[in-house]
Amino acid sequence: MKKGVLYNWVIVIALLPFALFMVGYIGTYLFVQQQEFIVPDLIGKSMQEAVVALSEFHVGVSLLTEKEDSRVPSGVVLNQVPGAGSKIRAYKNVLVAVSKRPQAIRAPRCLGKSLEEIEKLCKERFLTLKVHYTQSSYPKNCCIVQYPEQDAVIAGNKLVVYISQGRDQLYVFPDFTTILRADVEEFLKKLPVEVDFFE
Repeated sequence: MKKGVLYNWVIVIALLPFALFMVGYIGTYLFVQQQEFIVPDLIGKSMQEAVVALSEFHVGVSLLTEKEDSRVPSGVVLNQVPGAGSKIRAYKNVLVAVSKRPQAIRAPRCLGKSLEEIEKLCKERFLTLKVHYTQSSYPKNCCIVQYPEQDAVIAGNKLVVYISQGRDQLYVFPDFTTILRADVEEFLKKLPVEVDFFE
């Protein structure tokens, strides 16, 4: 009988450290899990800066999605869930959306389009538009030249277009009275004009 009681006490003593460890571990885990922290503002920070900012609170960062944005460098936090100022428990994750550089931007077709249409295209693609006006025989407010050409890669997000002003300019016409017809024909051959003679 004494051997059985002694044996039971030996088992209890052997298991006691393990039981105390488990109670302490579970208690600590529950205590830490109940701690709440205020989420800092991560928007505009790099992914590395976000990880550093949250690590002191034992809070992780998970990538939710990547969004193409040509205006900011790659890896910048654009959005976060939960938002700045919200409460979060330790060992939870903040979900973030980060920027990534878009694939090479190609020039849209501008030839024949009006300036208003081109401006709308550039706004949608975050392109900087440089406009030059020139006189031409094409309709007024119509794109007659673009650089870079359609579907070419745009360097530096800059698109250059030449817009027709029409042909409103007046030209000075010389006086051919008292000049020989042969001399007039010779003179007009150098000019891009069509001539009819009436006798």
